[in-house]
Amino acid sequence: TMGEMATGIAHELNQPLSAIVNFANGCARRLRLGIGEKEELIAAMEQIAAQARRAGEIIKRLRGMVTRKQPVREEVDLNTLVADACTLVSHDRKKLQVTIESRLSRLPVVARVDPVQIEQVILNLLRNALDALEAREPERRRLIISTGITPDGRAYIEVEDNGAGIAAEDLKHLFDPFFTTKKSGMGMGLSISQTIVTEHNGRIGARSVPGRGAVFTVELPLSETAMESKAS
Repeated sequence: TMGEMATGIAHELNQPLSAIVNFANGCARRLRLGIGEKEELIAAMEQIAAQARRAGEIIKRLRGMVTRKQPVREEVDLNTLVADACTLVSHDRKKLQVTIESRLSRLPVVARVDPVQIEQVILNLLRNALDALEAREPERRRLIISTGITPDGRAYIEVEDNGAGIAAEDLKHLFDPFFTTKKSGMGMGLSISQTIVTEHNGRIGARSVPGRGAVFTVELPLSETAMESKAS
């Protein structure tokens, strides 16, 4: 529902706000100790500005949801959304010592989507994968994100991890509201993701072998421009 999506997106504000606090504290500490290199501090300030812009985008989209505005659809290269989402989880990724292997399509994968909503879906999948890897030894943690076009002409995004996997019984309920296998969390991420993808005339699914990891796949219709280009 719209309320669930708004709740989830409000929850996502924690990520850029936490990043802003971390970067600002880091700058302050370096300045106090007199150890901050100019270039390093400038880079941190640029990250603060970028995260603040991201928070502003989330608030803008949340306001739009509350006032029941239609989602803003535009032609977007899914490779760009994946790259942006990977940047947003870089802090968590580094903390867990996980390297994200990007297997993105060499050609643009263009779909007509609401970019903030679809980036939200990608973020949810990446964060779930990172959470699943916590129990693995750091040197064995693997996360792969792929994009491309399916044989039947749909855009896809796939996130694969080699965590503990998902029990068959849990797979049936993964996309139910408030269902979670985590000790903490609302259990809303995948439910919200399914709502967003369905509203884009797409589909989302998961497969897993317990003990060997999980794969989440999102499929979306290609934009009309991309379909015409593919046909020619």
